Amino acid sequence: MVHPLNIKTVHKRCSLSVVLLLLIIAAVPGPMVRAAPKHLTILTLNDLHGQLEPFLIPDADRRKSVGGFSRLAGAVSAIKELNPDKVLVVNTGDSLTGKYFLQFKGKAVFSCMSLMGIDVGTLGNHEFDRGSEVLADALIHCTFPLVVSNLKTQGASPLHNRYRSFLVEERNSIRIGIFGLITADLPFISAPGPDVTLLPGLADHAARTAATLRKQEAADLVVALTHIGLKHDLELAAEVPALDIICGGHSHDLLKTGEEIIIARQEGRKTIIVQAGARGAYLGRLDLAIDRVGITSHAWKPILMDSSIPDNPRMTGAVASFQEKLPREKVITHTKRPLDCRSLSLRTGETAIGNLITDIIRERFNTDIALQNGGGIRGDRVIAPGPVTTGDIVSLLPFENQVAVITLTGKEIRQVLEHAVSMLPDPSGGFLQVSGLRFTADVTGKALRFSYDVHEGTCAVKQQGSRILTVECLNPSGSYSPLVPDKVYAVAVNSFLAGGGDRYHMLQHARKKTFTYVTLRSALLHRLSQQAAVEPVTDGRIRITGMP
Repeated sequence: MVHPLNIKTVHKRCSLSVVLLLLIIAAVPGPMVRAAPKHLTILTLNDLHGQLEPFLIPDADRRKSVGGFSRLAGAVSAIKELNPDKVLVVNTGDSLTGKYFLQFKGKAVFSCMSLMGIDVGTLGNHEFDRGSEVLADALIHCTFPLVVSNLKTQGASPLHNRYRSFLVEERNSIRIGIFGLITADLPFISAPGPDVTLLPGLADHAARTAATLRKQEAADLVVALTHIGLKHDLELAAEVPALDIICGGHSHDLLKTGEEIIIARQEGRKTIIVQAGARGAYLGRLDLAIDRVGITSHAWKPILMDSSIPDNPRMTGAVASFQEKLPREKVITHTKRPLDCRSLSLRTGETAIGNLITDIIRERFNTDIALQNGGGIRGDRVIAPGPVTTGDIVSLLPFENQVAVITLTGKEIRQVLEHAVSMLPDPSGGFLQVSGLRFTADVTGKALRFSYDVHEGTCAVKQQGSRILTVECLNPSGSYSPLVPDKVYAVAVNSFLAGGGDRYHMLQHARKKTFTYVTLRSALLHRLSQQAAVEPVTDGRIRITGMP
C-alpha cells in the first residue's frame, strides 16, 4: 500500500511535470501552434525595353494588341486598391532601349515607370549601352530606388551613390529584404566604362547580402531582383538557400502559371523563381502566404496585358505627351515577304532580315565580309508583308552602333565563326548573321571556350573549337571559294563587335580598324529608301547540323 503522503507527493510532482511538458510543447514550433499567415502580393516586370505603347503579337490567325504602360499602370493600381499595404511592385532591368530612349535619353521611360508605381528595381545591361553618363542623366527621372549588390563604382563615376546594395520594405507587417544582381557578362555586352567594376561571384554576393538582411535587418523574406537569366537563376537558387524569391530577367522567359520554379528546402522553406517574359506583354503576379517559418503557400499568375485591361488615364496622358514629340514615322519601302525578326530565329540560324542587313552593309562599305550579331537586331516579331516604316527600323536597330571596317586573316575569321556557334543549341546574342561568306557547322563538335579575367581584361583559349566544318567566301563573280587561312579580308562589323562585345576579343584586337561614323541604322534607312520594295530570302549561307 502506498502511504497517503507519498500519493500527494507523486500527484504534486506529476502536476509539475504536466505543466512543464505543456510549456515545452508551447515553445516548440509546429502546426498546432503555427500563427495565421500574413499575405503579400509581389508584382514583377522585367525587360520592358522602353515599350511604352501596346504592340501586336500573333494570336491564332490574327494579331492581338498587348502591353503598353497605360495598361500596366491600370493593372498595378487596381491590384493595389484591392490589397492596400500588401503589394510590392518590382522591376528587374533592361528598361532603356527603343525609340523613346533614343529620343529622350531616359526621361520618358523612367518618368513613366515611376508614375506606374514601381517600388524598387535593379539595373540591366542595356541601361549601360550609351555609357554611365547617359545612364546617370536618365536616373534623374527615376524616383524609385535601385538595388545592385555586385556592382562597384569609383568616386569619379557619375553613377557613384546612385544605387544601393540592398534595402528593406515593409508590407502587411512583413519585413522584405531586397537586393539586385546584374549579369556577369556586363563588360562584354554593354558599355559600363572604366569607372564601373563588376564584382565576381554572384552566389557569394547573394549569400552575404541575404545573411545581412536576415541577421542585421531582421528581414522576414529575402527577395533577389536578378538580371542574370533563368539558367543562372537556377544555379543561384541551388547555391544560396537563404533566398525566398527570385524575380528574374535578362533571358525573356515567360514562366506561365504552374511553370514557376520551386526549390524545396529543409524545415519547410522554399525558393520560388518567377519571370514574366518581356516588353510588358505580361504583368507577373505572385501571391504569398507567409508565417515566421517561411512561405506557407503561393500562387503565380502572369496577367496578359490585352485590351481587357483598363487603361490608366494619367499614364495615357503621360505617354501621349512623349508620343507627340517623336519624329513622325514614314514609310520607306515595302517588303514582299514576312521578315522574321524574332529573337530565337536571329540567335540560332540564318534569317532573311539578317541577310538583308549584312548584305547592305557589305555593299555600302565595299568589304569582303559583313558580320552582325543576332542580339543586335531587335523587335522580336514578324514584320508582315507590306509597308516598312522608319519606326520599324528603329525597333530593329535600337542601338547607336556605327559601322567599323576591320581586317582579319582567314584563320581569325574561322575562330570568329567558332565563337559564333559555340553556344548552340542554346540561343545566343553573339550568334552571327553574315554576308560575303557561307559556312557549315556541326553543334555536336567541341565548342570554342575562352577563360576570362574580367579585372585584367585578358582572355585565353581554354578549348579549341571544332564545330566549323567549311567556310567559303563570295567572289565578285558570285561563286564561292574556300577561305584562305593566311589571306587578309576586309570585314564590316558594328562598333559593339569591334569593341569586343559578346566576347569577340579577337575583333577588339584586330590589326586595322576604321570607324566610319555611319550608324548601322542610318545605313539601312538610306539603302531601303532607295528601293520601292525588298524581297529578302534565306539562301543557305548558314547551315547548322546536329541541332536537337
